[in-house]
Amino acid sequence: MNIRELTTLDHIMGFKGEYAVFKAQEKGRITQGLINRKGEIVWNAHSIIPILKVTNTIFMGKPMGSHSLVYYDIVSQTEVERPICQLLIDGGYFLRNKENKWALFIDEKQVTDFIYDDIIRLENLVPTKQGKNLCVRQGDKSFYIDKQGNRISKEYDYLEPCTQSNYALAKIDGKIWIIDGDEKPLVETNWKDTWCKIEGQGETYHYGLEWITPDILLFAKGEKWGLMDTNGSIILPAEYEWISAEDEYRSFILKKNGLCGVMSKEVILSQKQNWLISCKYQHLFYCEGLYVARKNDKTGIIDEQEKVIIPFEYDSLMPARDEKLDLISAKKDGKCFFINDKQEEVKVF
Repeated sequence: MNIRELTTLDHIMGFKGEYAVFKAQEKGRITQGLINRKGEIVWNAHSIIPILKVTNTIFMGKPMGSHSLVYYDIVSQTEVERPICQLLIDGGYFLRNKENKWALFIDEKQVTDFIYDDIIRLENLVPTKQGKNLCVRQGDKSFYIDKQGNRISKEYDYLEPCTQSNYALAKIDGKIWIIDGDEKPLVETNWKDTWCKIEGQGETYHYGLEWITPDILLFAKGEKWGLMDTNGSIILPAEYEWISAEDEYRSFILKKNGLCGVMSKEVILSQKQNWLISCKYQHLFYCEGLYVARKNDKTGIIDEQEKVIIPFEYDSLMPARDEKLDLISAKKDGKCFFINDKQEEVKVF
């Protein structure tokens, strides 16, 4: 079957080499799959695969409610299910087995048993006295371990390190604290736990306090989001339905009263709350210094000065090659096709 015969097509995205991901609607459910350069549907994963990615040799996705990955081997043209494997530092990795536990391997040699319930990789952590490499959860306790699997910290009821700095959130005496790399408590927050239900841009999140940049925390109050620094000071009040950090943390997309805009990190830290991009868009998506924006139920692309790069006349737009705008998947009047940043249609197949 050719992709052009699929009447419910939403997007063609993720081209890498000879293959691309497509997304469509099937009986009210999202279906995703793989096409080749001729537009032929090679693999239709239906709705069991919510996340898909094309690599050089393998097309892979994560099934709902499963602890395995589904791989489509392009060479053998077969579908294979494998345990989730997360690469770690210096040739090591954690492998999740069927019992939903993690074990540490170094250079293919197993270092620990399958005993951990969760793992956070601290790949960008600034070295500390303890030389922490990994944060693990075992049962209802969390702690740091080194590359040999040795515990190198005390146990916490809750521990969430920032993967790009020495800070962490830790539960001490029933309260959530900000601690440094040496586990010294710095700031006692007003939270006893970090969980709450927040509605985002079409998604539901369950975090009430979490890292959004190496030095800024996202916090929830009621049904709204705000920002605080590592001193515990609120730098942006909890007035927003959505906050995301973009452009290597230099700017933030914020949603307020159902509309999205952008503020720079510098402005937020100064607590001026001046908009870099006015808060008037139904949706904003950052890509290479530009923003895919939606206004009046139509999608276009703008820059930081809100200059229109691609006019608001499309049903949808999405970067189609590794999130670069040299190839854009567009939908207009029910038809899906590719364009470049000059709105010229590009023949892909």
